Amino acid sequence: MQEFFRENGLIHQTSCPNTPQHNGVAEWKNRKLLEMTRAMIFDVQVPTWFWPEAVTTSAYLLNMLPSQILNHRTHVHILATQTNIPPVQMLPPLVFGCSVFVHIPKYNKTKFDPCAEKCVFVGYVTHQKGYRCYNPIINRVYVTMDCDFLESEYFFSIQL
Repeated sequence: MQEFFRENGLIHQTSCPNTPQHNGVAEWKNRKLLEMTRAMIFDVQVPTWFWPEAVTTSAYLLNMLPSQILNHRTHVHILATQTNIPPVQMLPPLVFGCSVFVHIPKYNKTKFDPCAEKCVFVGYVTHQKGYRCYNPIINRVYVTMDCDFLESEYFFSIQL
């Protein structure tokens, strides 16, 4: 990295150990992500081992929220003026931890099987256009766009 900094005329500075207050914007953003993640996990009673999905969802939502510094535009819209945004980044925000019904393809079921599985919405997929839905009964994560959300119902609060 030092060579990269030299070649590009960058001065690399680090903060002193145990002084996160010197990190400014980065520390504020980390705190905001942690607060959002904690609120989502506790509010919808999702098990804490879903924290990676909750952090990813928090980051996604922060990028979708308007910012006063950006004249009430979103980070995604500002980025879209500079480059093409992949459709992955343009999914509408949904309620983390809500119930979702994932449709089962016809080739994976018979006439008498259910048409959908009830799962919990655990976030967005990073490199595909789709949602991450987890079925705790069979311990499986689905990546799909073919699903229906019940945002008024938290999956884990009704299962207890």
